[in-house]
Amino acid sequence: MPKVLLPAVVLAAAMVIFSVSVCRAQWDSVRSFIGSGGTGGYSVSSFTVSQTVGESIAGISGGGNPSGSVLSGYLSQIPSNTLNFSLLRFESTAAVSSEGTLWGMEPAGSVKLYFSNELSSSAAAAGVIVTELMDHSGNETRSTAAASVSVGQQNGFVALTPVSGAWAGGSLFAVYYSSAMVDLNGLPLAAGTTHYFTTIMNHLQDNVAATPGELGVRVSVPAGAYSSDFMLMVSTAQSAPAITVANAKLASSQGNIPQPLKVLSLNARDDAGKPLQPGTPCILTFTYRDENGDGVVDGTFPPVKSERLTVWRLDDTGKTWVKQTGARFDASAKKVSLSVEHFSSYALLAVPDTDVSLTHAYPVPFRPNAGDPAKFGSWTDLITFTQLPSYGKIRIYGITGELVRELDIIPPSMKWDLKNSGGEIVASGVYIWKVSSGGNSRTGKLIVIK
Repeated sequence: MPKVLLPAVVLAAAMVIFSVSVCRAQWDSVRSFIGSGGTGGYSVSSFTVSQTVGESIAGISGGGNPSGSVLSGYLSQIPSNTLNFSLLRFESTAAVSSEGTLWGMEPAGSVKLYFSNELSSSAAAAGVIVTELMDHSGNETRSTAAASVSVGQQNGFVALTPVSGAWAGGSLFAVYYSSAMVDLNGLPLAAGTTHYFTTIMNHLQDNVAATPGELGVRVSVPAGAYSSDFMLMVSTAQSAPAITVANAKLASSQGNIPQPLKVLSLNARDDAGKPLQPGTPCILTFTYRDENGDGVVDGTFPPVKSERLTVWRLDDTGKTWVKQTGARFDASAKKVSLSVEHFSSYALLAVPDTDVSLTHAYPVPFRPNAGDPAKFGSWTDLITFTQLPSYGKIRIYGITGELVRELDIIPPSMKWDLKNSGGEIVASGVYIWKVSSGGNSRTGKLIVIK
């Protein structure tokens, strides 16, 4: 659809709609008319009008067939380039862009946000907020970083520079631009959006890097790990081809192991963009969730005990995950950490537990009417199976070997309601239970006295 120049104040009787070849958002008046019958060229400031639609004559009286140069008095608005006012790109001259984040910007550098339309200077200055999310030591600061905002109208960009002269070194920043930002025609952004950037790290100090979306998944780099300042790109995405292949291999070779709970990919470079490896050990840290405090990792299926979490490294050549030793498990902080000397991709895997050696059932005997619930149980507490593996079956048999009930395991413990597969309370007697998981099994005896 051609972009048009819309007349807003008509001083002549004729209505003229102009089609323009270059479209910018500003108001101006028609400065000249050359030719006859509306087929000539019109000049609007620096924009060329190619044709008129409707009345073929534009003049002071609205009639006749004027020629030459006239001021018609039409106040006209050239529409926006697009009705979708949005961010086109986010960049800095001295940073590497990856997954929407600028990594390793010079502390004195500026950040530019290029938009699809020309901006209103006053709205742009009020619509941008820069926040330091995490400092170089890994402390979550979440403090406002004073920034100078300048607007380039013709190119539709906002440039952000630090008021102090330098952004904090080795920090992670968020740039939020709000829906209060409008273009020259008053068209607002659809919604507020956040982008991120980091500054280059000082090799003489301890540094911590993390992804913007999950600050708890991070890498700690001690001072002196590199001989010069460096940038460190961190990703938790699992979309890289090598990771996708490794996940598929893991699922096929390890049975019930699902794809990794989390992945931490690390890529360090010097200021010239050359890949680097640390000269001293660095610490990877993964976090996990256990909201109920039951020792089972939230979101795992089959359910996995947190103590079974392990860290694996991606073999880039073979595209396989390789289990690492020496990971440290912290149940109170809900973290798993590993010391590494090589930056690659690492995964936190929830390995299902098939160990049944500690599984047992109680109370034995079960005598709910004995008047001593602590010793013999009750109809409220029933019979409990505990220290269960991550998955498998509980089967209860009668003394003659017939199957009474089969239950799917839900770790770490679960109850038998004393009912058979038909929903009826079982009779008093001796029963045998068997717990199976993977290739492991364990049996025991139950006695029911009603």
